[in-house]
Amino acid sequence: MARHRIRIFVPVVAVALWLGAIVVHYMTDARIYHDTVAARAEPATDRPIEFQEDGYVTSRTCKACHPSQYSSWHASYHRKMTQVATPDVILAPFGQPITSKGKIYKFIKRGAQVLVQVTDPGSAAKGDTEPDELQVVMTTGSHHYQAFWVPTGKTRKIKMLPFSYHIADQRFYDSEGFFLFPPGIFPLLSEGQWNHTCSYCHATGPKARVDFRDLDQMDTRAAEFGIACESCHGPAEEHVRFYRNPRNRYFAHLNDAPGVSIVDPKDLMPRLSSQVCGQCHGITSVPDRDQWSQDGFRYRPGDDLHKLRKITRSGQQYFWPDGMIRVSGREYNGLINTPCYTHDDPSQTMTCLHCHKMHRDADDMRPVLQWADDQLKIFTDSSHAGPQSNQACTQCHEVYEDPQALVQHTHHDQSIESANNCYNCHMPHTTWGLLKAIRSHTIDSPSVSTELTTGRPNACNICHLDKTLQWTADHLESRYSIVRPKLNEEHQTIAASVLAVTKGDAGQRALGAWRMGWTPAREASGTDWMAPFLAQLLVDPYHAVRKAASNSLEKFPQFAETGFDYMGSADHLAAVRRLVDDTWLAERSGRVGCGDPTVLMTDQGHLMQHVFEHLLRQRDNRPVYLNE
Repeated sequence: MARHRIRIFVPVVAVALWLGAIVVHYMTDARIYHDTVAARAEPATDRPIEFQEDGYVTSRTCKACHPSQYSSWHASYHRKMTQVATPDVILAPFGQPITSKGKIYKFIKRGAQVLVQVTDPGSAAKGDTEPDELQVVMTTGSHHYQAFWVPTGKTRKIKMLPFSYHIADQRFYDSEGFFLFPPGIFPLLSEGQWNHTCSYCHATGPKARVDFRDLDQMDTRAAEFGIACESCHGPAEEHVRFYRNPRNRYFAHLNDAPGVSIVDPKDLMPRLSSQVCGQCHGITSVPDRDQWSQDGFRYRPGDDLHKLRKITRSGQQYFWPDGMIRVSGREYNGLINTPCYTHDDPSQTMTCLHCHKMHRDADDMRPVLQWADDQLKIFTDSSHAGPQSNQACTQCHEVYEDPQALVQHTHHDQSIESANNCYNCHMPHTTWGLLKAIRSHTIDSPSVSTELTTGRPNACNICHLDKTLQWTADHLESRYSIVRPKLNEEHQTIAASVLAVTKGDAGQRALGAWRMGWTPAREASGTDWMAPFLAQLLVDPYHAVRKAASNSLEKFPQFAETGFDYMGSADHLAAVRRLVDDTWLAERSGRVGCGDPTVLMTDQGHLMQHVFEHLLRQRDNRPVYLNE
């Protein structure tokens, strides 16, 4: 009797589940239809638009069946790479006057629109008191800074406003001040830049649709603005069509059948997995520009990126002389030069997903913005668990799970956590972007010889700012049997960081200024000698160098409130520099026995001015373009 009831019960449950699936199916289809129609009905004619074709269905469709993954992605900065401008999207304050390029701008709200009023003081002097109004139609960025785009009046071609909003500083700066370009040069202000360049990595399924014979003809579209689900998983139309059918969905689940799957990067072979990230986080070019402009990228997740695009491997604006990447956002180019990636054993091949996680776990206790900062994987099976622990490395290098083995390898006391962190020695901060130094994504070891030939700082002197290259070479030889290169007198007697910020090119000076604010370096090197070097960098010709120096100076309590504006006038820059110099000298009055010639300090703690000026006269003033 009991068995008979069970035989009846199973079909009844199956039918109930079937009917429930049908209801969900039609509810889901209705929601998908509404969202798709809304997306296709977009009336804008003066900016790029979202338009679904080539199998793309948008994240709105994915949300119906994958709410958790959708929620995690929605909280990420990937989603907000590009957004249609509405009042809730704009992070900058409304109503605040902004002076840029001789004009005065002010954001205002008008219903769902964002407008910018533009006043030209020259026109006002002639009696024209009414400001021009432009609609802000799109934004780029929401993490470090936000840029604003307005129509040009020429098809869907747009242009950037000449200023951007710095989110941490909560203030506007001229947009050129966010990049390391020579003064007066800022290519991103050219019209159509988003259409034919930024869209490359700031949208899903972009098609520039640019007529290169007439650059005023741009009918740019994308499947979705921002980096959305289908950027990583591929167009999902067939996947959605299959699972919209309740029968398919039910039996695929019941039988654990594959159905029609989308691409999951974690299930791909290691190199193909990393190429999913590399399509945007890499320097690549397409073989046929006209084809790309009209039809978009041929690459889809799971394809071999190297067969469809050319991987760039050299160029001063991207790379150090030995081919190591030196700009942010191009981490894939760093990864593919890493021995952890290039060997032949797939089980031991490092991928982006060894360190990063694209969806936040339900048990991840970090605040969502902390997770979103770099989307670093968090390890939970260690007393040193966390996104910056060594466990990303000991997944393969198990020997260094033993603290004693690690200390024997690093030759640093176990209590000095930063000195026993794998990243600090093998992924040091030698990349520049977003107005800060960023970790290299090529696994490497400290080398004085490499620094001599490329100018790229070695990991030892990134921490030990008060030490010479000779000091580093001696230690590398005695501890790791690395042969010392021949060094000139300056490299034997003057700290490598001092040489970088006085004699180096603009990129080296920016990295050097940043390091003087990095906590592990300040702890290892002391700080009371740094102020005159940072003061000199406050008047550097490059905006980014001045910003890095001012950020490091703010770590000193006495210089935290100087009122320094790195985009200010020459008189302002000089005045703050004098203030820093005078304050530092006054603090050191009467000191004796605190000299250190490696950082140009006399026995009385004063700067060796003649040596300092001699080094400045040797500065590398060749133009530097770091195209992050």
